[in-house]
Amino acid sequence: MANKQFLQQALAQAPAFRSLAPAELEQLTQDALRLKLGAREHLFEMEDEAQHFYVVESGGIVLYRPAYDGDEKVFRVMQSTHVIAETVMFAEPGRYPVSARAQTASVVWRLSGQRLRELSHTVPELAFAFLTSISNRVHQSVNRIDLLTTGKSGQRLVGYLVSLHMQQGSNWLALPVNGNVLAKQLNVTPVTLSRLLSAFRREGLLGGSGRQLVLLDVAGLCKAVDLPVPEVSFGAGARGGAAGAVKPVKTPAAPAGYCVRGSRHDLGSGLFDCCDL
Repeated sequence: MANKQFLQQALAQAPAFRSLAPAELEQLTQDALRLKLGAREHLFEMEDEAQHFYVVESGGIVLYRPAYDGDEKVFRVMQSTHVIAETVMFAEPGRYPVSARAQTASVVWRLSGQRLRELSHTVPELAFAFLTSISNRVHQSVNRIDLLTTGKSGQRLVGYLVSLHMQQGSNWLALPVNGNVLAKQLNVTPVTLSRLLSAFRREGLLGGSGRQLVLLDVAGLCKAVDLPVPEVSFGAGARGGAAGAVKPVKTPAAPAGYCVRGSRHDLGSGLFDCCDL
């Protein structure tokens, strides 16, 4: 019962399912099945028939595609409460566009796509919520294509950092993925990504380490890679520990233009949020 309560709470927090009443959530999760996966065990593979969507309870699920050179293109790592493949339930033909594999020992819930489609016919708010979700992901996809087709690796990295800066409302950034995954998403090697981050740190433009970074000079970062300066910048704010070592954030007073202009900064919370499926 406690586990089923987790599932319903996770769905209630997801944008596409927030409109559902408790009775409707109960109907949707009536025959949900709790699955335990070992590390590197597949939940589904690309081009499998898509009959179910999933909610992650614990662990992590890697969404990826095999590359032509034998490598893998990692799109996202889905964590606890994340919903996987809900929009694929409405696709024709319904096949998973990526593979999903457990990063570590993981627990996920499997839900019926048929139940979801039936519920969307009787609850208009659910159908409109899915239309909104899909529309947002299309918008984010266009923005990502724009970012990833930028010629220089430094510009792609700074454009991504500025997009997080705008979305998270702070100069302190929490990266949604680790460095190796981010490098693949930006279409650079991990060595190139490490070199760029180190160069920005040496120049006093960037602080922090690992998945916790702080933008010390947003204008300087953009100028360093020949991008326009952001129109909005947020203070670093108070942080424990190393916060005292962080110099004041340089915020442009009246810049003309910014790195990811207007709604183009909307990439979602991660570079490939549109691949939440």
